[in-house]
Amino acid sequence: MNSRRSFLLISAASVAAPFIARARNDFLSDRINNLPQLQSLQVQRGDEIVFAEAPRGPGLDRLANIKSCSKSIVALLLGIAIDRSEISSVNSTIQEVAPQLLPANATPGSESITMEDLVTLRAGLERTSGGNY
Repeated sequence: MNSRRSFLLISAASVAAPFIARARNDFLSDRINNLPQLQSLQVQRGDEIVFAEAPRGPGLDRLANIKSCSKSIVALLLGIAIDRSEISSVNSTIQEVAPQLLPANATPGSESITMEDLVTLRAGLERTSGGNY
């Protein structure tokens, strides 16, 4: 009886999967249309692109200046480094993690800037990019 139930469940799931995927995509489409600054969203799992839409901007097939993405990537990499015990925590300072990045003439207190300060943009550092970053 269990094998029959399993078969029915798997069969129903395989039939329903395209509808569930379409509902998820419709949900995402509705959501991104309500975010006027979002130009595109692409979601990939493994080698499969499960969602790709560009309601604004240059489209999915052209390059776009994404500027602020770097802080999200750095935050993800920080999480990985903490998970691997390469950095002890978000409270780790620049002095502890990468003292070679501190110039000899750094503003006093710079060595106390934490990883959390960096990824939340609270480090108090001036921007290093111009208007056309």
